[in-house]
Amino acid sequence: MRRFATPGEFERALTSSLGPDSAFWPFPWIREPLPTWLHYSILLTLGIGVLSVLLVIRVIPPFWDTAPKQRESVFVADFENRTNVTALDLLARDALILTLEQSHHLDIFPRNRALQTLDLMRMSRTTRFEPWVARQLCRRENVATLISGTIVPVGQGYEIQVRASDPTTDAAKTVLKLPLLRKEDLYTTIDNLGGELRRSLGESRAQVAQSKPLEHVTTRSLEALERFSKGREHYMQGQTQEALIMFRSAVDLDPE
Repeated sequence: MRRFATPGEFERALTSSLGPDSAFWPFPWIREPLPTWLHYSILLTLGIGVLSVLLVIRVIPPFWDTAPKQRESVFVADFENRTNVTALDLLARDALILTLEQSHHLDIFPRNRALQTLDLMRMSRTTRFEPWVARQLCRRENVATLISGTIVPVGQGYEIQVRASDPTTDAAKTVLKLPLLRKEDLYTTIDNLGGELRRSLGESRAQVAQSKPLEHVTTRSLEALERFSKGREHYMQGQTQEALIMFRSAVDLDPE
C-alpha cells in the first residue's frame, strides 16, 4: 500500500485517480480536468450511497426472507369454577379458546391432541386439565404458554381471572382480571379479556382489532354453546351416545 508524506501529495494522487485520464473516470464525454472540490463531492456522494444501501440491508429484511414467523403455542387449561353457576367454567374456557383461535400470533393446542397426550401419560381421558396436569402436558408437547383461569363470586356478580405462564418454570407472563356482572355478559367479557391477553402475549393492536366478536363467531345462545361444549367433552371421552344427545339439544336451541 502506498504511503503519502504530506496531505498535498495525497490530494494530487486522488485528483489524478479521478481525472479524465484515469481508468475509473465515470464520465467519458468530459475530458477536461474537474476542480478538486468536485472530486470530493463525487466521493462524498458515492460514500453516502454505499452507506444508505448498507443501512437498508441491515434494517429492512431481504425480500426473499418470506418464511412465516412461528406462532406461539398455547394450551388453555380447564377453568376453576368457584361460583354456584353450573358449567360457567366450561363456557368461559371454550369462549376464550374461540376468541384466541382468531389470532395470527398464537397457535392453540387442540383438545383432541391433549386427550391423546393423556393416553401417553397413562391418565384417564376424564381427567380434568387442572394447572398441574396441564403443565405436564405442556412440557411433554413443548407448548410455550399455559393459560389457566378461575371464576370467583364478587358482590352481585363474578370475576374472571386468567393467568398465562411458562409451563417449565411456572413463572407468570401475565395475570388479568375482568368483572362479569351477569352470565349473559360472558361474550363481551371474554372478547375484552381475549384481546388484552393477546396483546400481552405480543400480538399487535391492529391484528387484535381485526377479530370478530364472539357473537359473530359462534352461537348467540349461551345455553346452546353450553350443550355443544358438553357434547364435545362426551365425544372426546368416547361417550358417543351422550355426545349425540347434547349436539341435538344444542341444534334445537339454535338451528343456525
